[in-house]
Amino acid sequence: MIHPSWHEPRKYCGAKYRRYHKEHPEVIVFYSLAFFVGLNALGYFAGKGSPSNPNPPSLVAVIVVTALVSAFIGGFMHIAFLCGASDVTIHLSRERVRYGSPMGMFMHPFATMSGADLKWEQVAYAMFGTEELFGREYPVLSLYKPDGSLAVTFGLNPDVAQPKVEAALRAYSVELRSNELRSGA
Repeated sequence: MIHPSWHEPRKYCGAKYRRYHKEHPEVIVFYSLAFFVGLNALGYFAGKGSPSNPNPPSLVAVIVVTALVSAFIGGFMHIAFLCGASDVTIHLSRERVRYGSPMGMFMHPFATMSGADLKWEQVAYAMFGTEELFGREYPVLSLYKPDGSLAVTFGLNPDVAQPKVEAALRAYSVELRSNELRSGA
């Protein structure tokens, strides 16, 4: 039996990051401030503690340099996540569905899905559908828990044929409530 495996489309990953960013601005502000304060403290104490430096940097200079470095690094990280740099991989196997991102630990504050295993016993049924994010529809596969709540939703890559995924889910004894892409899944 072939065990399907695919990468979520980058545009879908970027759209999920944008949605999280829009729904939780306080998390981004908290981590940005923590990063800024940490770099300030590090720069100030590193410059002040050097015995060979007769003129330690002023606090204002450290704050200005830290602000520029924070904006530069933060801007690149934000753009990378918007462009879908998270690269989430989904793998269906006989025992479980495994999903994760090699960048999961780095995007923790903004993580929509940093990685996990979901055993098939924890999945009651699956549905194919579409998810609309920022005016664009993406084909998805949603897995639901026995209590009817959503366990996880994956973006479907066009390179992976839906019939192969359906066949694998049936082989793993997962009920399919829909065998076509439809809105609202």
